[in-house]
Amino acid sequence: MENMVNTGLFNNAYQGTKVLLTGHTGFKGSWLAYWLHELSATVTGLSLNIPTHPNHFKLLQPAISSSTGDIRNFENVQELSKNYTVIGLVRDSSDLWRYEEVKNENIHLINTANKDYKLQLESFAPQSLIHCAWSGVAAEGRDNWPAQLANITLTFDLLQLAKNLGIKQFIGLGSQAEYGSFNGSIDETYPCKPYSAYGAIKLATLDILESYCNQHNITWYWLRLFPMYGTREGFTWFIPSVIKNALENTGMNLTGCEQRYGYLNVKKFAGAIEKMLLPESFSGVYNVAAKGSIRLREVIELIIRKTNTTGSFNFGALPYRNNQVMHMEGNSEKFTKIFNVSLESELETGIDELIKYYRNKLGVTALV
Repeated sequence: MENMVNTGLFNNAYQGTKVLLTGHTGFKGSWLAYWLHELSATVTGLSLNIPTHPNHFKLLQPAISSSTGDIRNFENVQELSKNYTVIGLVRDSSDLWRYEEVKNENIHLINTANKDYKLQLESFAPQSLIHCAWSGVAAEGRDNWPAQLANITLTFDLLQLAKNLGIKQFIGLGSQAEYGSFNGSIDETYPCKPYSAYGAIKLATLDILESYCNQHNITWYWLRLFPMYGTREGFTWFIPSVIKNALENTGMNLTGCEQRYGYLNVKKFAGAIEKMLLPESFSGVYNVAAKGSIRLREVIELIIRKTNTTGSFNFGALPYRNNQVMHMEGNSEKFTKIFNVSLESELETGIDELIKYYRNKLGVTALV
């Protein structure tokens, strides 16, 4: 993978910055691990005992190497740490396929099943914690109340860990699902009325995070994320599934696809997070969304055109689901102004990159 981060822009501002990152085996977390590493930050990753399919951290393979030693052994990890500067914490069932794509000699793995893992974190002394880990993100888990409720316990454990480690900054990932059903472009003042367990627990987690961090003088950020896209996303998600079916010429049945969504490239998201790690304090809730929106049908037609597929994409063959949001767009002006970032979608260029990536992953020859 080519170096996508212009580190010279920041005059080594992140060198020596230590970040504890949860969910680093997932789509967004793996990109953050890669991006922060390229900025010379030292990253410790913490993932849960939940299978991540695909494990995006394995996929980010530029110059990152890993060890196949037993990371449950504390002495072994201590020995590894002599040669590495980035640490990823995993559990026995963590699926590390994204890690194999991001492998770097500066990224460690530590298993949280090891009773001594907190001592290892304490010696690492991170200044910031970015909490990306979440159980029940996929559609089939969003109304699984027991799975969603477990995320509150996880977040509280991390808040206590942050306090005990002296972490000064806690960044949590929320969701547009906290707002519930809406149509149009909304900002952070829009009332939250979630209709899913996923949205309700995200919102409850925000209340706990805000109160705890205020009580213990920890700067906190809650980022309400709107739709994103990028390489290394699993085929169960919309854009990768369309590309896969187009490349394999299988086509698919679809709704009318009249929904308008704003799609943000995950690299833009990772690049925006880096601005938050500098020492300024702006605690609060922020929408993070692409500027503007596009009909899903236009996205599909773009993919059809660019892949030259012979598959049949049948619009209107499926009904819309209950509570379908027809216009999902976030207003991110608060975030872009405070952190001085741009969140342009750049979807057409991004689709080109995705098609190239998934064509290679699937071993599909381009049609002339």
